[in-house]
Amino acid sequence: MEAFNTSLERIAGSTNNMVIAGGDFNFPGWDWRDNTLKPRTQFVALHNKFGDILNDFGLTQIVTEPTRFGNILDLIITNRPNQVHRTQILPGISDHNVVYTEFDVNPMRKKQTARKIPLLNKADWEGFKQFTNGLLYDMQSLGDFTSVEELWLLFKCKIQEGINKFIPFKNSKTKESCPWVRGELKRKIRRCDKAFKNSKRTGRESDELKFQKLKHEVQRDLHRAYWQYIEELIIPNEADKD
Repeated sequence: MEAFNTSLERIAGSTNNMVIAGGDFNFPGWDWRDNTLKPRTQFVALHNKFGDILNDFGLTQIVTEPTRFGNILDLIITNRPNQVHRTQILPGISDHNVVYTEFDVNPMRKKQTARKIPLLNKADWEGFKQFTNGLLYDMQSLGDFTSVEELWLLFKCKIQEGINKFIPFKNSKTKESCPWVRGELKRKIRRCDKAFKNSKRTGRESDELKFQKLKHEVQRDLHRAYWQYIEELIIPNEADKD
């Protein structure tokens, strides 16, 4: 019970997290149709503690049909009952029936935040050099009675002014993040893009074959990386549990 409560604190403590918990909770004393305890319920305190946990985290138990010998033991608990599309009790392969539930869930994809990218190859370095020479004169003219903090603020503001004035920037594109694309796969995608441009430029069959080979490798690796990422979400690495 304490482990269940701790897990809910970690999950439901974050904003807008969806909670779905399911399994055989073995609380036969609860009448889930009206959320009351049945007469002659054993372990009343334990049943009430479980009910308090659900109330504290705003959770709803959605199974209302018996799953074993007239009792509702196998539960589906969620904080989004309005997204439950269907719940059905099906025959099981043991003495418990199967709880089949459908949720309306739209996956959330994090969009990459737009950021400014400096175009250093187009910067006016000569102008920046002359600007910083003027900065040195300004700092020397302040005399010996200027504090280190004031000198630092002057230096910081002037350097930023020079960057904005002599180095052009472009804004990155805002696109949906694909967290499974990283490291070597990113580099291979860039090599594939470069091979495509090269094959179009030269028109040689060898360059086209090189591009097609890289293209098939990228498609294969993307597929593998995506499903590995999904597997890591569903089945956490054992090292992460320590």
